[in-house]
Amino acid sequence: KIQDVRKKAKGTPIATVTFDAKNDAISATSTPFYTDGNNVSINNGILKIGSSHNNLDEKYIGFTIEGTGVAYITLNCYRADASKAVSIEVKNITSNADKQTVVVEGLGDYEVQVEISGTTDIHIYRQGGTGLMINSITVEVYAN
Repeated sequence: KIQDVRKKAKGTPIATVTFDAKNDAISATSTPFYTDGNNVSINNGILKIGSSHNNLDEKYIGFTIEGTGVAYITLNCYRADASKAVSIEVKNITSNADKQTVVVEGLGDYEVQVEISGTTDIHIYRQGGTGLMINSITVEVYAN
């Protein structure tokens, strides 16, 4: 499930941050992870993004990272509704062209990458299904 992109990373990441739903709070103002607060919740150590409709702009967890290079974003997650596939869309707000989409087929690690330059806001959206359940998010930035 983790794509081959990670194999291209060289050396030690220049920055690493992990969001653990068991230990880290999330709100509209939490740092570095934040949310718009609509249909994003934490229960029993699991972050859930979702509702019964598909307005993507209402459901995301976001974070701001700094650096120049490639950010590898690993999400340990699964879908809430076994009958509907869920995809994760990671949108680099600095450049929407850098968005990546990955389909969540079951419990496991899913990874996307975006190139960043300077201060970059990244939003993780749920697409489809009725809920995306996230245990943890790890972000590593490698210099080019």
